Amino acid sequence: MSESSLAGWSNWSDALVIQTQEAAPSAPLNVWREIHHNENGQNVMVYWKHPPGFSANGRISHYNIEWWPIDGNILANKTRVSAQQNSYSMNLGRQAHAICITAENGAGVSPAAEIKVPGTSGSGNEVNTERTHGRDGEINVMWRPVPSVRGYVVEWCNSPRSSHCDLQWKKYNSGIHRDVIRSVSFQRGVRYDFQIYGTKEDGEHLLGKLTGYTEELVSSRKPKVETTKIDANSLSLDWSPYSIDETQEGFVIGLHHLCENFRK
Repeated sequence: MSESSLAGWSNWSDALVIQTQEAAPSAPLNVWREIHHNENGQNVMVYWKHPPGFSANGRISHYNIEWWPIDGNILANKTRVSAQQNSYSMNLGRQAHAICITAENGAGVSPAAEIKVPGTSGSGNEVNTERTHGRDGEINVMWRPVPSVRGYVVEWCNSPRSSHCDLQWKKYNSGIHRDVIRSVSFQRGVRYDFQIYGTKEDGEHLLGKLTGYTEELVSSRKPKVETTKIDANSLSLDWSPYSIDETQEGFVIGLHHLCENFRK
């Protein structure tokens, strides 16, 4: 082979960008809701996750939202919001409602994602909060199976100490009863609360709560102790209840005192 045949390749050509025609979004949105009860019924903030490129099939122009009472012949309320939004607030009163959301681009709309909100008579159940634990930036969550539900939803805040909690959720089929939640936002010494919901015919119902840390830290606070009584051979100490709120860096399981011998 002659040397001239190994001269090499030319420089690359200029980049050529080609865009195929849009198609309608191919998958329903991942939708969730947050309910706040008030004297007039309930205010609902509905959330959705922006569709990934492989299902958006183009540039999303806006989202369509409809909601209506499940019982009754009242016409649906309708609105559309910009492609930059991923939440919308609405007052639903005391009736059970259905909410439907679609994504739209230049070629059409996505399949509808529907979520139901139970009426006020079917909500407000009190549940116990249990502790859970984690490590290495992840937290274990598990719940007891409920035969009557169609699936489960786990909800939590990525930033519980911020005014913007960054609400997150994850959905499961009825055969799954545990998971390991991971997030790059999780921090050591921060308590995270998880709500477990079961999906029924009329919507999601709260089943349980979990609270835990990816890693507990030594408390940065110290209890305030006062001497209340002193006599010849003894003294009495008093301290105010130790705070166990969400700002603690770990679970408080007890108080210890260290006594040193002393001579007069």
